[in-house]
Amino acid sequence: MKEYIFIVENENITFRKGFKDLLEVKFGKDYIVSTKDSLQDTLRGEPKLIILTQEALKEVKAMDKIKTLYEYGTKFILIKENDNGFPFELNMFNGFLSKRMPTKEMTEAIENVLLHGTIYVHPDIGAYILSKYNRFVNVLKTKEKVRL
Repeated sequence: MKEYIFIVENENITFRKGFKDLLEVKFGKDYIVSTKDSLQDTLRGEPKLIILTQEALKEVKAMDKIKTLYEYGTKFILIKENDNGFPFELNMFNGFLSKRMPTKEMTEAIENVLLHGTIYVHPDIGAYILSKYNRFVNVLKTKEKVRL
């Protein structure tokens, strides 16, 4: 059977291990794969869900791999811990979670994205996206350059 959920987290081994253990309790041990390797080297097949941190998006070819898997129906959740930008292809993500979310809220959001196809945006991240969007709209009016 194909792996159900991939966790790609390059920086914090403690977070990655704890997060994997948490998801194994929720979804079952056989369906979770956790890695610190690059997105390109790790992902084979078409997992149902990929959970990644913003650090994993810094890889040169990460967005190319995400676009390919997105076309095959893979869902994506981005876990953020700070306000260091977003990928431009926001539409490819089914969820934006915060590392500071309560465990129950985080696992419920992941379950809803995975099993019910819902979209979840943590309120803090939603406020950040909305502020950047509003700034972008204002910039369009003035033709000034902006960085999301």
